Order: sequence, then C-alpha cells, then structure tokens
Amino acid sequence: MNNARRKIISTISTKLDGIKSEVQNVMYEEQDAYDSMPENLQGSTRGEESEEAIDTLDEVVNSIEEAIEGLESIY
Repeated sequence: MNNARRKIISTISTKLDGIKSEVQNVMYEEQDAYDSMPENLQGSTRGEESEEAIDTLDEVVNSIEEAIEGLESIY
C-alpha cells in the first residue's frame, strides 16, 4: 500500500475513534439514566429497553474498536 492510501486509512481510523467516543458518551448517559431510575422502573419495560440500548451501544463500541484495529494493522 502506498503512502497516500495509508494516510487515507489513518484518517478513517481517526474518524472512527471520534465516532466511538460519541457512542460511548451516549452509552454512559443511558447507563446513568438507568442507574438513576427507581428499582421498580428498572424492572419495567422502560428499564428493560434502557438495558437493551446500553448492551447494543456497548456492542457497537466493540465493533468500532475491532474496525480501528483492523485498519491500524494495515498502515
């Protein structure tokens, strides 16, 4: 791979890292909101939806990290 393409890959990796941070921030906010819910609400549909959102956001963060690692392995 030539230097121009390596630079493009590096830029993409940097952008993905920024996106990962944004997703993590949303995940942390959702976790804080869930933790602030009374226990009876945590067990409700609303609480379960919040937990599912947190889990999904965590999976997204992990996927982005894998993508970044893959890109970094080629430049």
